[in-house]
Amino acid sequence: MRKTKTMFKIILLSSILFTCLFLLFCILNQEKKTFKLHSDASFYMIRYDGIDSYQVKGSYVEKLANQNKEIIKGQINQVIHRAELNRRYLVFSEEGPPLGKVGRIISIDFQKGTIGYLKTLDYAYTSSGSSASYYFTSEASPTSSFLAAFDTQLKQMAKIEFPEPIIAGDFLVDDEEIYLLGTDIEGEDFFPTNLYHLSLSNKTLTIVNAEAVDEDPQVNTLFTDSLVRKKQLYVLSPGYRVKSSNNQVALGRILHMNLESGQKEWLDLPQIAPINIYDLGKDLLAIEHEKNEAGTLGISLFNLDSKESKFIDLTQFGLSPDEDSLKDVKRLNDDTILILVGKKLLAYRLSDGQILFEESVKETAFHIWVP
Repeated sequence: MRKTKTMFKIILLSSILFTCLFLLFCILNQEKKTFKLHSDASFYMIRYDGIDSYQVKGSYVEKLANQNKEIIKGQINQVIHRAELNRRYLVFSEEGPPLGKVGRIISIDFQKGTIGYLKTLDYAYTSSGSSASYYFTSEASPTSSFLAAFDTQLKQMAKIEFPEPIIAGDFLVDDEEIYLLGTDIEGEDFFPTNLYHLSLSNKTLTIVNAEAVDEDPQVNTLFTDSLVRKKQLYVLSPGYRVKSSNNQVALGRILHMNLESGQKEWLDLPQIAPINIYDLGKDLLAIEHEKNEAGTLGISLFNLDSKESKFIDLTQFGLSPDEDSLKDVKRLNDDTILILVGKKLLAYRLSDGQILFEESVKETAFHIWVP
């Protein structure tokens, strides 16, 4: 009888200890901060060290509040996609060592005014993506590659290891059918890129299909960001490498593919070296061009309906490709986009190409949130 009671006490104490350790682990790996929301804010500016709110009044902008608080300890990779989910959450990754201080995922709730953190090894080290409701992270190594899905509360919903190591590109999709471009890591001279179709269901990621994107036997086509809107896939291509000579040709193109029929077409952009897509909603995309390759600092505006595009050279507004870098582009209203570049915020009017207003911001500013 004594042995039974003693064993029961040991089991009970072990269970309590395990529960305490688990709760401590959750507390250490998840934390929350708060910030003040403003009902009359036209947009928010998110900084490494705070959140500022602004109100637009005609051709002027007024700062409503300056809230200083540490949001990022170390650094983020500015070119990796940051997800905006449900018109409420901004979700993104902070880099861990050696480049950063702590690897984690951050979720900012613009309805409750809270900032949540999840310390995890599965942050977006190589690339990221977003669907209608989830944030995706990926890391590539010479031996393995994964894709993980997180919800807005930073709960990991699913994770999958790819059969072969790939470098996944940033992607945006409008439902839970995932399409991403993956370039093979292993290869002798050339590294083909495949279009991966994955499904997220019952907390499981499954590869539905993988197919070659460009089957031209003479060249190795290069791809960067991709976006899916209403079963239409748009992929940026900065050029290709000729297999026979290994020469690289710099271009600016979009591969457009109908995902239902499989029909493909190439669309030319007005500038070379497209690298990032900013979804401006409705019918418009802003496309960043790699400034060193392009030789200037600017964005292309691409209309999804007409498939027409035009290039906006930001150097005409006193910006320098040597000193400034593009950080974010957002749509304020039907006729105005906000461009965060360097330490400046520009309000660009689409109808006539004029600057509505210009505002100096801190160098730590990195994202615009439009409610």
